[in-house]
Amino acid sequence: NSTRYRAWVALAGGVLLSSVMAAAMAVQLRARLRQEVVSQQLRSTLNELEATRRERERLSLDLHDGTIQSLYALQLGLSRAADQAMESSPPLGARLTDYRRNLTGIIGQLRGYILRHEADDSPRSDLAGLLIALVERMRCTTETELFTEVSQKAASLLPGEQAVHWANLAHEALSNALRHSQANRITVALRH
Repeated sequence: NSTRYRAWVALAGGVLLSSVMAAAMAVQLRARLRQEVVSQQLRSTLNELEATRRERERLSLDLHDGTIQSLYALQLGLSRAADQAMESSPPLGARLTDYRRNLTGIIGQLRGYILRHEADDSPRSDLAGLLIALVERMRCTTETELFTEVSQKAASLLPGEQAVHWANLAHEALSNALRHSQANRITVALRH
């Protein structure tokens, strides 16, 4: 019942309360610092992703506007040379024709690369649009008649990532058909 112990109890309670508050503030400060570090890492990662996206766009444009156009011009020259060589030396003309076909395949592969990366940029890739774009791009690289028969209903059943995979399969099949079948007409069809 003595009052002199009350001061000691009050002092001990104050020290304990101050320690608890200091520990809580330290935890809060540490969490805030960690949050700032994570935010800074996220900003840095977003900046890197944006730089990568811009670089990919630039590379696609360079491939389309520079490399593919140059290869296409080379292909036209090979076609003329093959036609001229067929008259004087059929074996040489046949070999030049094979080189032109190989070049057509390379152009198709580059266009497919560009197509895949354009499709990856879209939030939801439309398989019908991808197939039509694929055929349109490859049409100018070959003398074979290319057609599409695409069902919008069937295309809408596949989510974006699957649509890109199916477009890649169609690209590979079309490239193989152009290189190896010697067909006069090829149709890319998608049905439900």
